[in-house]
Amino acid sequence: MDIRAVVHYAFAAAMISLYGGRVCYLVDTLNILTWTKFLALVFIGAFIARSLLWQRFVGKAPPDAKPMHGFLVDFSMSLAISAFITIYNSSMYGFGAHSGMKVMVGVVAFGFFIAVDSALDEERKLLRESAATGKELGAANKFISLPVRFAIVGTTTIVLVVTIVYLFFARDLLLVGEGPFDDYNAMTGRMSSGLMLLCAVVLAEVVNMVISYSRTMRMHFRHHTAVLLAVAEGDFDQRVPVATKDEFGLMARYTNLMIDTLRSRTSEKQTAEDATKLKDQFVSLVAHDLRSPFNAILGFLKLAARDEQTPLSPKHKELVGRAITNSEMLVKTIDHLLDISRLQTGKMQVEPRFVSPRDLAQTGMDQLAGLAEKKGIAFINSIPASTRLFADPVLIGEIFINLFSNSVKFCKTGDTITAYAPPDAPLAFAVRDTGIGIPNEVLPDLFKPEVKTTSSGTAGEQGTGLGLPFCADIMRAHNGEISVSSEPGWGTVFMLRFPVVEPVVLLCLNGHPPRQALVESLRASGIRAVEAASPDEARWLAVEHTPHLAVIDTDNAAFGGLELLRSLRSDGRTAPLRVLAVTVSDSLQTKMAVLSLKVVGIVDGRGGADEMLKKIIRLI
Repeated sequence: MDIRAVVHYAFAAAMISLYGGRVCYLVDTLNILTWTKFLALVFIGAFIARSLLWQRFVGKAPPDAKPMHGFLVDFSMSLAISAFITIYNSSMYGFGAHSGMKVMVGVVAFGFFIAVDSALDEERKLLRESAATGKELGAANKFISLPVRFAIVGTTTIVLVVTIVYLFFARDLLLVGEGPFDDYNAMTGRMSSGLMLLCAVVLAEVVNMVISYSRTMRMHFRHHTAVLLAVAEGDFDQRVPVATKDEFGLMARYTNLMIDTLRSRTSEKQTAEDATKLKDQFVSLVAHDLRSPFNAILGFLKLAARDEQTPLSPKHKELVGRAITNSEMLVKTIDHLLDISRLQTGKMQVEPRFVSPRDLAQTGMDQLAGLAEKKGIAFINSIPASTRLFADPVLIGEIFINLFSNSVKFCKTGDTITAYAPPDAPLAFAVRDTGIGIPNEVLPDLFKPEVKTTSSGTAGEQGTGLGLPFCADIMRAHNGEISVSSEPGWGTVFMLRFPVVEPVVLLCLNGHPPRQALVESLRASGIRAVEAASPDEARWLAVEHTPHLAVIDTDNAAFGGLELLRSLRSDGRTAPLRVLAVTVSDSLQTKMAVLSLKVVGIVDGRGGADEMLKKIIRLI
């Protein structure tokens, strides 16, 4: 049994009885008790008829049509009840048209409120069913906007209330004006009490309707929020219940579409990651297993080529020389594969620090000076000595070596290879050569390991084709980028762009040198100083600001510099922090204790701010 409907119909019968009594007190032939019994029988019969109609028209209706069918059943019953009561009272008790209209409008108003509440209750049932089954019960091709629904319900409510008030006052005020009455005060009192009853009933029904709407909307939001929270935690099996044809249903349907897309994309991403991981493991395993045998083969070939006791014939020596060249190239390919695999799988960690890109470029030039000299190629290092780069020196050194090697390969006698810093690009470095250049159709694939772009150099040199993809991986690991521009016959320029990183120094000093003077000197040198007044504050700042260098006073035992150092080294978050220790002590024991805590240097605090600034700049 629908308890809500029972309560609604019982309340309507009671209120209509009181309302009828108030309205029809001028009709002498009407007995209030008879009127109440009559209404009770009418509403009981109406409820039974309503139950049958509900099973027929609502129970068998499509899910998305049930709220509307429920509304129509209850509202139709109110129209039937009002028509029956009006016709019956007119024929039995001689009700006038005005009194009949009052009763009719009152019953219709009750029916409207009951119908709206029933429709909202049916929506909540559909929401619960959709949440339980995961099925979308709202029709996708139908849409009734919430503002339109609210406008219809609000307008109808206002019209009914205004009509009831008008009918209540119009006739009765006319009768009072026509008078006379035996008891004028009793007449106006009954009118006042009737008006109060009318206002109370209307207010109760309106409040109930608002609460019903609020419950429905709250249920929508609760289900939607719960599903979104589950999706945020990675559960893509959740579904937002779709049970209405309004904005809530539309939003739920699109949210479910988004969840389906996320599930599909996540599955595809996981499949791709698994395949990449398997590929990396395979490449690493195969490359590692091939490296040792090929090194052994290469060693034996070199021994055979250098064997003076049983020298090879010129023809065999040429063949062995080719085998050595190909074996060296293959070993180099294996090394590149291992490097790429280690970098992509995270086994090769980026350990950045402030370094001189000029020094890194010069180291690469020195390594390849023999090859360049052999081909008559000149290296030029134009990177300013004052430039600092926050990067892994080993990996960036590999980039310079690969780029220089590539340039040497495609340059001719008399060409130049220049490393420089473009003046119009912050923290960018370039390698430019005057070689034969690269064909335009090859440029887009230069950094793709899966596309073979290598070709023979000007002296017939062969390459692995993996050096430039490895450079691109290194730049991505540094949140930077590598690009290339080339013009066949004129040369090639490789550009390296790095993110700008401001050097940060943590200062935890106890008076020497004067801290303010050091802070101003650091700021003038483009270094941000973070000051700590105590070791406790220094621990917090070391985690919060991740400085590139910490300058810590280790002299005063009461200040706690040594204890701060031990604390930093024992914390995994700050253990890698580079520390410059400040001391004025000449004690060897003190310096050994400081060095045991893995500081990068010790500076004499008596040297002043300028001396310490030079030391900091060298270290940073």
